[in-house]
Amino acid sequence: MSDLWFSPYQLQSAVALNALSKNRVFHGALIRQGSGFGCIHPWPELGDPSLSECLANPESHLMQRTLACAQADGEAREKNISLFQHLAVPKSHATLPRPSHDLVEKALLAGFTVIKIKANQTLGSHKALFHDFPEVRWRIDFNGSADEAQLRADLVEITSKIDFLEDPFPFSQDQWAVFEKTTKTPLANDWAVEGNSSCGIHVIKPAVNDPAPILERPGRKIFTSYMDHPLGQAFAAWQTALAPQSLKEVHGLQTHQLFKMNPFIEALGPAKPEFQIPSGPGLGFGDLLESLDWQKL
Repeated sequence: MSDLWFSPYQLQSAVALNALSKNRVFHGALIRQGSGFGCIHPWPELGDPSLSECLANPESHLMQRTLACAQADGEAREKNISLFQHLAVPKSHATLPRPSHDLVEKALLAGFTVIKIKANQTLGSHKALFHDFPEVRWRIDFNGSADEAQLRADLVEITSKIDFLEDPFPFSQDQWAVFEKTTKTPLANDWAVEGNSSCGIHVIKPAVNDPAPILERPGRKIFTSYMDHPLGQAFAAWQTALAPQSLKEVHGLQTHQLFKMNPFIEALGPAKPEFQIPSGPGLGFGDLLESLDWQKL
């Protein structure tokens, strides 16, 4: 690891960001290898190794994805070109830190038409939101925490407003197929997307997944960030732009607004459907990256 350097960072959210943890402070690290940069942002509450474990093991899956990012980024920086050159980044949904009327109104004013929220067990407390904003298509992520019986009852009134439910409960091909057929509600597979080829909607996180084999499968493909550092968000946006079929979908590349402001977040601009490409070669952020304190790994 003599060529590897790292710079730890911390992101702070206003509210909890998933159903499995109330944590509001999140730790990751930027990685530097040669001319290139990458981001590693494990989520131990979702089953990832800790940050220290990842940094100690360059062969780990998350580190391998980070190093793939750094390699591509470095090659572009050495050529003094942006990785986004000649590419179009598709539009994104809004990811809300909490489901509230005021945040939905702000998202609509910013131009979003598809909104993603996190839910826990049921949708009962959100029904008023769905009915008050009929123009919105909803994506709802349960992180595997849904109560299936209650969810079925909730969906009777609101199925037509749902674009998809993400990981309502752990993936089972038979269980998911029956649920989709009987509720007429599409399900999106994030947690088990690496090992499954038989679902209607695949969620691809470039920080975790190599998109290539997943893109070969039938079904919809939705790219999202890993709710990580803006550099990681830019990597996800670039990987999305590389996929020819990605322009047919609305993706999840606007997550920087979930966190307290810093110079990297400021560089991505306000949250809006269109991704603001960072200026400069590679994935951008050149001056900000050079100004960090780097430690040998």
